[in-house]
Amino acid sequence: RDSRYFGRWHGPLFVRRLSRLAELAAAWTAIRARLARRPDLAERARLWREVAAIYRNAAACHEPT
Repeated sequence: RDSRYFGRWHGPLFVRRLSRLAELAAAWTAIRARLARRPDLAERARLWREVAAIYRNAAACHEPT
């Protein structure tokens, strides 16, 4: 499971995209968990701003597939 070996097969772009996806998934689960606790409106707005920031970062991270 050597990272250089992995990079040789898939290329660094693929690896970066994969880690970004993992990041997205982790962020989403955290946000879903917080939404499940029925947050008030202010908290909900803050959550959605976070979501928007996540997607902006994801879009800026790599060119569209």
